[in-house]
Amino acid sequence: MEAISYDFLAIFNESVLLISCYLMFLYTEYIPDPALRYSFGNIFLYILYINFGINIFLLLIELGRIVTVNCKRRISWKKQREAKRLKVLNKEKNKELRRYARKMRKNRLKIIAE
Repeated sequence: MEAISYDFLAIFNESVLLISCYLMFLYTEYIPDPALRYSFGNIFLYILYINFGINIFLLLIELGRIVTVNCKRRISWKKQREAKRLKVLNKEKNKELRRYARKMRKNRLKIIAE
């Protein structure tokens, strides 16, 4: 991941942790109304859902980048291997063509000599 994404994620996680700690105090008898405490619990859960969602989303983006880089590497490795294989085949064909050309020259020399 890029440094900006890491920084954003670190700051976001720290701020969610800070807000969560503040919300923990609101579950005590400090708030006398149970319905209000319950609503603060819902707020706490929504904040956690958002936190998990953003973390998983950024994780999936990073995994996608890693997969694309690995796929590109494999494709380039396959192309390089194919190029090397073709180069070897071309060398073998050139050797065969040279042998054939030598035979043809020898045959011409024999024909001319006769």
